[in-house]
Amino acid sequence: MCSSDLALRMRWEHAVERAGFTTDPATVAVWWAGAVAAAAILLGAVDVRLGTIGALGVGVAGLVFGVARTRRTRAALRAALPTFVRTVAAELRIGGTVTTALERVAAHPGPLAADCRSVVGRLHLGAPLVSALAWWADEYDDSDIRAVVGALSVATSVGGPAATALDGLATSLADRIAVQAEARAHSAQARSSAFVVVSAPFGYLVFASIADRRAINVLVATPIGVTCLGVSTVLDLVALWWIRALLRSASGAPRVVR
Repeated sequence: MCSSDLALRMRWEHAVERAGFTTDPATVAVWWAGAVAAAAILLGAVDVRLGTIGALGVGVAGLVFGVARTRRTRAALRAALPTFVRTVAAELRIGGTVTTALERVAAHPGPLAADCRSVVGRLHLGAPLVSALAWWADEYDDSDIRAVVGALSVATSVGGPAATALDGLATSLADRIAVQAEARAHSAQARSSAFVVVSAPFGYLVFASIADRRAINVLVATPIGVTCLGVSTVLDLVALWWIRALLRSASGAPRVVR
């Protein structure tokens, strides 16, 4: 296997893991390809061009589903950070270390178990704790995780006295997460509207293609139809990007105090 193929495989396995799938990455790829092929065959029996559109739609839907799962997994991970930090603080108070706290979290199921196992695995291979924690921060590039990693790095040299500071960080993280959750609740209707804006035109296109093949013929077999289809798709994606940008700006929360 060449280096490019190996890199692509590693990126795929990483994406599947971050999306929270417990199934083997190769199996996920087979399921995705099978769904695309099924859409192409079933819709292609009606019209070849409809089968092409259906296959593309199912492929894109799989990507969107994977991205959504990744974000839910990351949200669950961030929501677990306050409890994790308090666990480390409690471990330090009873004379333990950051390493023993990581081992405890890694030994029990939870959103952070896999990452803690990866950090502990690097420690067993001889990596310094600070370097192993830095890998965790680089893996996600998230401000909250970087704040936790920075606090844990300090706690490795300070020990028990760092427990109070860790409790303060846990409280700050919990407050930030609560503010973001409230903002997401208030923007739920806007997110639903974004989904309708993006999906409704494509849904109508599929329906119209099944009901009247002349509609799909005009869209994909004439210059003006292809132009309209391309422009409308671009405008649809721009609308999705704009709504998401507005939602991100509206759901901003105070930075974590480090």
